[in-house]
Amino acid sequence: MIQINKSKELEFQQIAELHFKKLNENLLPTRLKLFKEFCESNNFQELYKIIQENLKIIICGKPNELEKVISKVEKLLPNEEDRKQELLRKISSVFNYGAFSEKQEDIGKWDAYRLVEKLGVNSCPYCNCQYTFTIIDEDKNEKIVRPPLDHFFAHSIYPYLAISFYNLIPACAICNSTFKRDVEFDLENFIHPYIEEFGFNAKFTFIPDSYEDLIGISKSHNSKTQLRINPDIDSSLKNRINNNIAIFHLDDIYSQHDDYIKEMIRKQIIASGAYLDMLLKQYPDAFQSKEELYQFAFGNFPNEEDFHKRPLSKLTHDIAEELGLI
Repeated sequence: MIQINKSKELEFQQIAELHFKKLNENLLPTRLKLFKEFCESNNFQELYKIIQENLKIIICGKPNELEKVISKVEKLLPNEEDRKQELLRKISSVFNYGAFSEKQEDIGKWDAYRLVEKLGVNSCPYCNCQYTFTIIDEDKNEKIVRPPLDHFFAHSIYPYLAISFYNLIPACAICNSTFKRDVEFDLENFIHPYIEEFGFNAKFTFIPDSYEDLIGISKSHNSKTQLRINPDIDSSLKNRINNNIAIFHLDDIYSQHDDYIKEMIRKQIIASGAYLDMLLKQYPDAFQSKEELYQFAFGNFPNEEDFHKRPLSKLTHDIAEELGLI
């Protein structure tokens, strides 16, 4: 739903290169050697050659490049199911997500903790409802907590993409384990949070159920919050947005935040639609910028490139705009 810090695209590519360098120093060499022996003794030399030649793309290639790798590898998998599953298990042992995601005793060792720490994504890009903090206590030499990493291309289906940088999405546990699980995603049918987002092609709107909802004093939860899709966008993007909304139950999830929206409605009514102006007039020297004023008023970030920093940032912006608060 929101893009993973799109203002840092160049920096992410540098992190992807670092990811490849670290894996190539530690995790991959011995495993690739064993895999080569297996391929040579089981007549999978061509597959090994494809993986070896495309190794850097597999680890740090962009999502569209990963889809090309999928196309190449899938053509070489055997038709016989038992033989295919044995091969996939061997591939999984090379691109071993379990080894990469396991909390390492060596606090400096490159693993899932260090990767998500570098990314600095503080809210789930799929829902923008939950925090996704990474906490590492350097003084206590302890990796404390990190968000789950979702595989955009399911690693149960494509084990060779299990530790690919652009296939690892820091997500909340609900989106990763409850909603998406092993649903097969692709770029044609779903939004990939490293390369696109809903943006202003789909905006939240509040649908009140009563007059009390309309003035922000209702105690009921019968109102709804929905994502309204811009009717003018192309059908392909509309399809991807609708699929993401459905998989992650975004309309259902956001309808549970009606109390938050009602607070914003009260602010709009109290100040006759000029809440920010009212604050600025009362406290003319308190704010250094319009962004700081907005953050004080609504507890969130106003700019799209900062939406990843805090949950509900897109909802806050869209509803504030709908109410005429900004």
